[in-house]
Amino acid sequence: MNKLVFLLFLFFSWGAQTHNQSSSCTLNKIFGVWQYYKFIYEGKEHPPLHPDLQMIFEFNPNGTNRLYWTYKGQNLFCERKGQYIYKDCVLLDKITWVNPNNSPNCASDPDMRKGRITKTKLQIINGELYLWLSLAGKPFIYVWRKKTRPAPN
Repeated sequence: MNKLVFLLFLFFSWGAQTHNQSSSCTLNKIFGVWQYYKFIYEGKEHPPLHPDLQMIFEFNPNGTNRLYWTYKGQNLFCERKGQYIYKDCVLLDKITWVNPNNSPNCASDPDMRKGRITKTKLQIINGELYLWLSLAGKPFIYVWRKKTRPAPN
């Protein structure tokens, strides 16, 4: 009996949490320039691992995107462009161009390899973009805020 009460409690509290969250998988909600500002791992929110990391993800209505990052105060960057399809909270992304002037360390990053195709859960929750990845078999979620000014070149 106690187990049943506990399960009912979990079910209703989960329902209350999801009801309070505004979430969307609508294509036009992802359009714009997004700046990474935290991640969620093992259910806990964390700031970026490196405080000077500036990471931008841009989604255009024509199905193209751009991923760019740099570190404040350093003359290093990584940039790539891709084509995407977004449907039912799933982002299918193919890298179509990698900046030839990228920093040398970018070559070791799988997100900077031309031709790579990824399929990832992506959702807008309370106006923030959540991008699900996996780390050690557990969800690792990048969280991005929409920027109001253009992305750096």
